[in-house]
Amino acid sequence: MWVAPFSVSPIAEFGICGLASTLLVAALLWRLRLGLGAGVEEAARAHWLLVVAPIVLAEAWFPYLGNGGNMTFTRLVITYVPERMGICQALINTNGPVIGQLLLTAWLSLTYSGADIQEQGAPQFAIAGIGFLNAALALGVIACYDRLRPRIRDRQPQSAAQIVRRQSFGDCALPLGSPDLDTVLADAATSAECDDDDDVDGGAAEPLLAA
Repeated sequence: MWVAPFSVSPIAEFGICGLASTLLVAALLWRLRLGLGAGVEEAARAHWLLVVAPIVLAEAWFPYLGNGGNMTFTRLVITYVPERMGICQALINTNGPVIGQLLLTAWLSLTYSGADIQEQGAPQFAIAGIGFLNAALALGVIACYDRLRPRIRDRQPQSAAQIVRRQSFGDCALPLGSPDLDTVLADAATSAECDDDDDVDGGAAEPLLAA
């Protein structure tokens, strides 16, 4: 019972907000304690723990951010576009981290390389930029929180949403923006396309996707 309420967007929101706060606070502390320009190298060596600790602490938020985001993404795909699970996983789960690493490397090269290292000491501009981006993501998750989380009644074992999510057919996908979603779900769950008893081969349809 404790898993259901925290199995979707709250975990992702916790990770995004934690990472954004850590990075923004780190950038602020570096700016105040280390400064910029002459003497920043000596200040960074004198406050080495202040430089290293935020970077290590930021790693602690990745399990919440990654797992929470993947759980929310997978639930939405299975619920609304189950017939597109393969291409959605390829675009997001497989290509997403690769593209993210490329963009991160390019951003670090732009903001913390060459003379910038001696100018900043710690990667102040790079971390501040990543922190602001994560803050924007956190605000987006908060603004869309009600649409990202499942309704309580949809988590019931025999709810229309749970029945539809166990099917493998594109006709059973949940329509977006329906004025009466529960009615549409109930009709889809009991329709001929979603009814195992109406299988053309006379046998039970084997679901390809299980919720």
